[in-house]
Amino acid sequence: MGWEPLPPTSPRPVWDKGRDRPFISKLWAPWGPGLALGLPLFPAPQNAEAALRVCPLQEINMGQRCSDTRGIIFEDVVVPKENVLVGEGSGFKIAMGAFDKTRPPVAAGAVGLAQRALDEATKYALERKTFGRHLVEHQAVAFLLAEMAMKVELARMGYQRAAWEVDSGRRNTYYASIAKAFAGDIANQLATDAVQIFGGNGFNSEYPVEKLMRDAKIYQIYEGTAQIQRLIIAREHIGKYKN
Repeated sequence: MGWEPLPPTSPRPVWDKGRDRPFISKLWAPWGPGLALGLPLFPAPQNAEAALRVCPLQEINMGQRCSDTRGIIFEDVVVPKENVLVGEGSGFKIAMGAFDKTRPPVAAGAVGLAQRALDEATKYALERKTFGRHLVEHQAVAFLLAEMAMKVELARMGYQRAAWEVDSGRRNTYYASIAKAFAGDIANQLATDAVQIFGGNGFNSEYPVEKLMRDAKIYQIYEGTAQIQRLIIAREHIGKYKN
């Protein structure tokens, strides 16, 4: 049997990012009673785009607004069984395994944001004066910058270790989750710290750090939330002692 369309009363949105008009080559779809047992992979049928509706309005996200996000809905699309590339019970495992390679680059992006926050905060602290002294001359601010620098360097080493494991041909699930979780948290912490150093100006859109604070949040959500990463890290860590 083929993949039957969902009833019109309960359309299931599929998200497309970064394109004015989605180009679809392969699809994941629900199959079977449970998520872990479903998600077969198949090439998009020729009639897929003809039966595709794209939301005309771009989603207004909190941050990273250059990434175009819209909802798309398939209507009356039937996929023949012979089009399924990966059968029932396999697609989900493949999708999850791909995260081992995608999480290190996401962590790298988070580190880049954290580095920008540190750079902007440091430059501002060298220029801004309070009580006749530059901000960097106040120990509280200097210590905060030191903490920010430490976190950036540690997060950078985290994603580099995860990438090195892949390059060495080893399974990197443990290191990929550590890198992604830590870098995502650090990006948010440093963006918040940068706003704090800027003071009231940091809350104003004329300065760059408020945008960094908005952009940072998604790093704790996509490619697996910060909480999911901790579940994976705990499982991998404990498993080493059980085996």
